[in-house]
Amino acid sequence: MIGALLFLQFTSIKNSLRQRFLRLRHPRYLLGALAGLAYFYLVFARRFFGHGQPITVHGLTLDPAAATALIEPIAAFVLLIILAISWVVPSARASLIFTEAEAAFLFPAPITRRSLIHFKLIKSQLTVLLTSLVLSLVSNRWAFLGGSIITHALGWWLIFSFINLHLIGASFTSDRLATAGLTPPRRRLVILGLVLVLGAVTGIWIRDHLSSFSGEELKDMGSFLGYVGRLLEAPPLPWLLWPLRWVARPFLANEVSSFLRTLWPVLLLCAGQYLWIIRAEVAFEEASLAASQKRAERLAGRRPLLFARSASASARPAPFGLKPTGFPAVALLWSNLIAVGPRYYARSWALLALVLITLQQWLLSHPAHRAKAQLLGTMAGVLGAYALLLGPIFARRGAQRLIERLDAMKAYPLRGWEVILGELLSAIALLSAAEWIVIALLALIAGNGLITREFTPLLALTGGVGLALLVPPLVGLMFGLNYVGILYFPAWAVSTAPGPGIEKGGQRLIFFAAYLLVLLICLAPALGMGALVFFLAHLLSDSFVLGLGLTALGMAGVLAIEFAAMIWWLGARYESFDVSAELPR
Repeated sequence: MIGALLFLQFTSIKNSLRQRFLRLRHPRYLLGALAGLAYFYLVFARRFFGHGQPITVHGLTLDPAAATALIEPIAAFVLLIILAISWVVPSARASLIFTEAEAAFLFPAPITRRSLIHFKLIKSQLTVLLTSLVLSLVSNRWAFLGGSIITHALGWWLIFSFINLHLIGASFTSDRLATAGLTPPRRRLVILGLVLVLGAVTGIWIRDHLSSFSGEELKDMGSFLGYVGRLLEAPPLPWLLWPLRWVARPFLANEVSSFLRTLWPVLLLCAGQYLWIIRAEVAFEEASLAASQKRAERLAGRRPLLFARSASASARPAPFGLKPTGFPAVALLWSNLIAVGPRYYARSWALLALVLITLQQWLLSHPAHRAKAQLLGTMAGVLGAYALLLGPIFARRGAQRLIERLDAMKAYPLRGWEVILGELLSAIALLSAAEWIVIALLALIAGNGLITREFTPLLALTGGVGLALLVPPLVGLMFGLNYVGILYFPAWAVSTAPGPGIEKGGQRLIFFAAYLLVLLICLAPALGMGALVFFLAHLLSDSFVLGLGLTALGMAGVLAIEFAAMIWWLGARYESFDVSAELPR
């Protein structure tokens, strides 16, 4: 039976590779593959052909033995967290993820449960091997670890194989515990209780036997890692971390001989987990079918991966009262907000803003905590910058869903620009709300002179209001660029090829580069208007606050005009879009 499963897996891989090579005849896949290969070479493969150089961080230079002593307990602690999460997160039912074709072919066949588990383990090894290869190319430059790319690749493979086996075993055991009466909520309470007890015992030992953290540990990375290592030596953590340190040692081995010496404990641990899985008498077929169906729906686009609505989401409260008549885009905003859930309604954002701003103001009012207020504002600023840059990029899937629902939506008695605006409003509202909170926190810091003493409260307020005015049209333009790519280049933006691939990664890189280029072009008029308004305001008045406010108004006005033009332009394209003629086949 194992031979048949190996043949099935080998044939599937061969046919998948053949299909990928055949579709390179299409320019959209060929250029995507070339871009993906170029990125892979520049970021990963080039390092394979180069010579590893020591990485110096804050003056840290370590020999391989010292690096192993510092990193091994930290790596074991990370593994402990991953394993603990596997006992908290899984549902009450054991399941293995199969594709719809695999489930339809294998489940009715005369195959035992053990054979199905073997098929899943064999299939998962392909992902584990590919991931290990990529990470080994990255870690090949970490010369302070010692070893070679071969030992690093095998070390990553052992780590991920161990984690994969434990995740399956935890799922199976959780199913048996649920059958015995330990439901998922109770199981989570037990695990969290054990974690709290462990944390309390460790904290007491650290308080009695280890000096408190001070700024000395931040002078260089070596001191910091050494301090963290001493924390992880606090009982009872070493007892829990010891077997996991065995798992990390092959990757950290400096020589082939030491790698071979550290190999057999990991193999024994993996063999023990394999026996644990094989001897777990659980029925996973029904749950596996349900999980496979959900996965297929997400891949087919019928069910979005983010903000997916559950079966119990039908009774969600409305975000606001919707009148029988009014602006049509508001109705689409109302519907989309219901889809994402009450956590993203206006009252939730208002409560979050009240809590964070009150906390920030309290920290600023106490001189001993002003550094913490600055840290909170810095963290919020970094998160806000990442959200502003990456949020519209990750929302590209929403624009693709518009194409998938195009035939039904064209039956609405709405003009094209109303549909486009309605689809964009929810994303604009959510990201703008998050950015406004970040701006408020940064304005409080600036107004209290923590950024520079040149910022007065009035100047900080003016700058904050000006940035708040710029956010909605800027976010609208950034989200709208996704619809430009989808509606004007559907053959490139909507891929019909199944499964991931380097050509799809290359297509995303091409679109990301085009997205940044077009965004810079859209920002150029607003920046030009801002410079002109600021220059004129400076000539007419010596007030920097007035010039800053007028500059923000001028830039916001230009961005709003560009956003309105984009909506009108996309609306005309939406009305003339023919799904059957323009989508890739």
